[in-house]
Amino acid sequence: MPGLVRQGSDSHAGHASPTPNPFHKTSYGSGSPNVFTNTKSNIRVGDSTTCGDPATSGSSTVFINGIAVHRKGDSTGGHGSWVPNSAASGSTNVFADEGFIPGSIESFAVAGGALSVPVEDGVSLGPSVDGGELSGAASPAGVEGTESEENSVADVGDCNRRDLGKISEKYESNGKPGAIGQDRTGGFSYGSYQIATKTGTFDNYMSFLNKRYPEYHTELVNAGGASGATSGTDEFKSKFKELANQEDFAFSQHDFIQATHHDPAVRKIKASTGIDICDGTHCNGLQDAVWSTSVQHGPGGARKIFDRALARTGKSATEVTDRELIIAIYDERADNNGTKYFGRSTPGVRKSVVNRFNQEKQDALNIC
Repeated sequence: MPGLVRQGSDSHAGHASPTPNPFHKTSYGSGSPNVFTNTKSNIRVGDSTTCGDPATSGSSTVFINGIAVHRKGDSTGGHGSWVPNSAASGSTNVFADEGFIPGSIESFAVAGGALSVPVEDGVSLGPSVDGGELSGAASPAGVEGTESEENSVADVGDCNRRDLGKISEKYESNGKPGAIGQDRTGGFSYGSYQIATKTGTFDNYMSFLNKRYPEYHTELVNAGGASGATSGTDEFKSKFKELANQEDFAFSQHDFIQATHHDPAVRKIKASTGIDICDGTHCNGLQDAVWSTSVQHGPGGARKIFDRALARTGKSATEVTDRELIIAIYDERADNNGTKYFGRSTPGVRKSVVNRFNQEKQDALNIC
């Protein structure tokens, strides 16, 4: 597997005229502003060496800030009389197109492939929004963003399938229940839906485990509990990854998100619009779109976005189709090039958000 190319650490093979000259190697001078490998900025297609040679090819499946990642051996363009060459070096322990990097909303390095990297070497998942208007899975306890299990929908009807939420998993963690991430907003985040610690959501998850999956609660408490999760101790992370090999542990994460995010969102949407996406008449794609929205924006935020999406269609609740709602939901979330809900994020983050929503929208339409 080819290693990832890093700013300042790696160079191209040397100016070629007509063959690479090792004495003319220059390092890469630009890279991602917020996604790093071994503490160095990742190089993407379009980034350049210090002498001006641009990275011209990269992975077809792994993207950083919505741009293909550049790997050792990928081509680099020439300049002036110098002909193109390639990246001569790359990370020795972070690779493209296999495995998983705990990515963040700033990277979304999971489009059909991913990066293999220890969490300490990469940028990680955490809160799914930037603390703006609508908050989601990273919302602290006691605010509109999460709700208790007791307030969840009494009868989820057609929304009790085990693959509900798979689309969200794909973009949150590449479907890895043992994924561990970290970012400055949410701190360490864990699992398929990247349950964040700094915001209090992981505390809610531990309480949920104590009620519904007490055996996992006991094991995690013995490994340090919520405190160990927040600090990201080796003992806790090791235990979390160990438990992730058990199918029921993945189910515990799914059930927690369903009880505290999805089901309350379904109830709020039904109360607001009269549309019950779990009544057995709606497609899986619409249900997954609502799941994703509730994870990222919280139950209340999901209701607001659904209301606005319905208004976008110009149709009534009895006239609109599921596919029209799916399109409108993702268009609303990506509104104004991502600034509507991610106005405090960097342009690179917003570009990645829009890139994710466009891909996720198609995934949802494919199962509708």
